[in-house]
Amino acid sequence: MALRARVAGREGRLGESAIIGLNRAGARRGFARPHTCFDALRPRGNDCLRSFNPIMPKLTDKCLAAIKQIPVVEVASHYTSLKPAGRQFKALSPLKNEKTPSFVVSPDKNRWHCFSTNKDGDVIDLVMECEHLSFSEAAEALAHRHNISLEYLGTGDTSTRSLRTELFGIHDAATAFFRSHFKATAAVQEYFTNNRGFLAETAETFAIGFSPTHDNGELAQLLLAKFSPQAVRECGLFYAPRGLIQNAAQLVPRFSGRLIIPIHDGQGRVCAFSARQIPGIEDATQAGKQAKYMNSPETEIFKKGQILFNLHRARVALREFPDNERFVLSEGPLDVMRLWEAGFKLAIAPQGTAITVEQLQQVNRYPNGLRCLMDGDDAGKNAAMRLIPLALETETDTVFTVMPVSHDPDSVLK
Repeated sequence: MALRARVAGREGRLGESAIIGLNRAGARRGFARPHTCFDALRPRGNDCLRSFNPIMPKLTDKCLAAIKQIPVVEVASHYTSLKPAGRQFKALSPLKNEKTPSFVVSPDKNRWHCFSTNKDGDVIDLVMECEHLSFSEAAEALAHRHNISLEYLGTGDTSTRSLRTELFGIHDAATAFFRSHFKATAAVQEYFTNNRGFLAETAETFAIGFSPTHDNGELAQLLLAKFSPQAVRECGLFYAPRGLIQNAAQLVPRFSGRLIIPIHDGQGRVCAFSARQIPGIEDATQAGKQAKYMNSPETEIFKKGQILFNLHRARVALREFPDNERFVLSEGPLDVMRLWEAGFKLAIAPQGTAITVEQLQQVNRYPNGLRCLMDGDDAGKNAAMRLIPLALETETDTVFTVMPVSHDPDSVLK
């Protein structure tokens, strides 16, 4: 399902819904169909994984051993349909399109081998290959899915492990809290479905929430009852005083009176929030009154330059599309949700800032390339121009589509 746009009639210049392609020399030209610039240059497989490696504390040998004992048959069955073949299982390869099964799983050895790609390994290797994750990300994803406690190496590993675990737990609890208030507040639901024109199903898919204007410390009390004061202070959901937190009244909600959009990491865990003003609903915090959008500050689990909104859903949706279908990069979460409703399941967005080298390297884990869908105003065109040298630096197969003047994907598709 390719995006369609009119080709600019004057040398493919940025503007007037032009589609711009990059070649290695940085030249620009207008064209009507997706093209491949760097297929021969972009690294594949684990080479891509090594190109982006977010800093994470290392897991202990004991923890890794427990993860590697997860039955490979159980993990592989999520990616392909296994059929018994003696003491082994065979299936079509989840790593390559094929008609004859070449993927073999050996329960006795708890390993797999793909004859069509000549790759093999354990459960961590399988998740790395199928989901295009780094080693640490794949190990953490497996531990999370199979309820294995994560243990980390290094000085202070206990506090690091505890803080990361608590922060993820806090964000899960906050998501449920915001979601319940969205469902209980008719005015906010009306804003989302009637004013903004989104479907109710989209609110469910993206777990849209609402931070009440005056919650009387309800969220703070909920979190302090389950998590340490340090984790609650550092989660980014509150304006907190320095020093020891004595009670919930000291914590001022950061997103009061706003529509809440959860942000997930590559493994699908909520790690932050984006919050939008709602016309007619009071913003109880002075600090946020002038900003239409607010994002969580950076924390132990959220580095905005390393997170692409909706990537965790898009990479799963890749299985439904051919290899030449590109990720669609837009400017914000609401644009992504609008594209998602219109059938563009590969829509992603940076986190309130210009896209980074680290984010482009994540895109390069996949063979699909990137279509950059920019707003039609000067800011959108300038953002496209800033992206060009980064795309060349990272050898990211990139196509630029510039929307009509004064429009963005939300307004065009609404």
